[in-house]
Amino acid sequence: MKNKSFENYYDHVHVDEHLLDQQFSYKHHYLKPILVLSCCVLLFVCFFQYKQINKDTFEVLAYNQTYNSITKESTPMDYYLIHDQVDVADKVQLKKKYEEKYFSKNADFKQSQLDLKFYEGNYYLNGYLTTSYFTVDVKNDAIESIRIVQGNYPLEIQLGNKVYENETTISYDLYKKYYHTKKGLKVIWKPDEDVFDKESFKDVSDYFRIEVNYKSKESKLFEIGITFNKKGQMFVQKKKAKRTEINTELNQSKHKYLRFSTLSESETIKELKELLPQEVIDELMKNGYVYEDKKENYFNFSNDKDDPTLRLDVTCDKDHKITQYVSKEYGFTDSITSISEKDPIEIIKHAQDILMNQQLPLTEVILPSHYSGGDYKAYVDDNYEYVIQTNINMLVRIEKREKNDIVQKEVSSSIYNYDDLTSAINLVIDDFNENWKGCTLKEIYYAGDNEARFKEITQQYGGEEAIILKSTFDVDETGGAGSLNPNSTYEDFSWILVRNHQGEWQEVDHGY
Repeated sequence: MKNKSFENYYDHVHVDEHLLDQQFSYKHHYLKPILVLSCCVLLFVCFFQYKQINKDTFEVLAYNQTYNSITKESTPMDYYLIHDQVDVADKVQLKKKYEEKYFSKNADFKQSQLDLKFYEGNYYLNGYLTTSYFTVDVKNDAIESIRIVQGNYPLEIQLGNKVYENETTISYDLYKKYYHTKKGLKVIWKPDEDVFDKESFKDVSDYFRIEVNYKSKESKLFEIGITFNKKGQMFVQKKKAKRTEINTELNQSKHKYLRFSTLSESETIKELKELLPQEVIDELMKNGYVYEDKKENYFNFSNDKDDPTLRLDVTCDKDHKITQYVSKEYGFTDSITSISEKDPIEIIKHAQDILMNQQLPLTEVILPSHYSGGDYKAYVDDNYEYVIQTNINMLVRIEKREKNDIVQKEVSSSIYNYDDLTSAINLVIDDFNENWKGCTLKEIYYAGDNEARFKEITQQYGGEEAIILKSTFDVDETGGAGSLNPNSTYEDFSWILVRNHQGEWQEVDHGY
């Protein structure tokens, strides 16, 4: 049979145009509702996920034998500050007595810290007792971490078999491991010594923050306010949190967050780059983020938005000069390996040139307690205090000094340790501030090891150990209530203290 061409083969095939119209209409009508339905489902899923994160998916609880949510209402806690004059000098006996008074026998949680102090000729018991703590109740696998940040006073954070202090970021997996167990998260507020110097416990107040960070980079912030009544009982309430810490979402804070490299020409960054080791600058240039609070003249530098290993906090004055700088110990600086240690004095002189355009005399002073026991040294000039980590040639703290700051000179000892010396110095400072009216203490320091003289002192005044401190102070026109020369300066003025072994220091004499 003869083959037809393609064209001829289809010559007799006629397409019904109405059939085509029906086919098009059919496709249009069944796809449209499916498309609309799919969009609705997608919007619902997105909205549900958004609600899951943005609603209050976690609660901060106060434990008082039972768990209660912290609300905006002021709520009492079973937590008591103690500042009592006592007749008994037996610390063990006093602790037992106070714990029997404040602790219920069936309390699941008990914690106390009581110290016996001697001043003004009397014994005082200072500290706290509590059967309460704070915790978080949250269960959501969308969470990445829980961050706890102290306010003005220390925190003790317990989880599992570990105890953390002050500022801590806990992974959600670790939190979940101990969820609803006896080793679950506990946060305990702790007082500093200055709490017991206030006229009333009602003058004591503080806050701390708990932040839940989600894997989506969203976060929820909860702030707890703490106050006390005259009896020293704690009250807590939820406060309106104002975020001043690093925000966990760069895109939501684009007007406050910047990359470190984009600020390389700012005055503050220029100063900072001159002060820091090259390893730190390289890390910030590569990974650094900067948070700026323009109202407070505060900068926060870190090498990661969520889990930094390097963090620097910097505060400036209105002229953009650094007034406070602190390097937080998050781990990165441990990796720095300098070729050789430099002279700390030379590093600080370089910092003086940057901060003040001049070099002032430096005095080595006793380290702040946080740095004791490490590779650190502290110095002061008339304007600043400096702490340097000597093994990496890095200034880790710079702070503007107040007008009447007392210089506590560093004098080494093979007899007494850091705590021995600072406890003696603090006792004299407290006594001086309270009883030496019209006088301003300028300088105080350990006079140095002198075992023969210490032996003479213990034989004369009793006790097993003795110490001598030296001081310089100014006297105003009142002449120290008439007992000293008006408008004069006393130098090399001695203070003699004694104690029983590892006991509390007592001042027994002073003068020349």
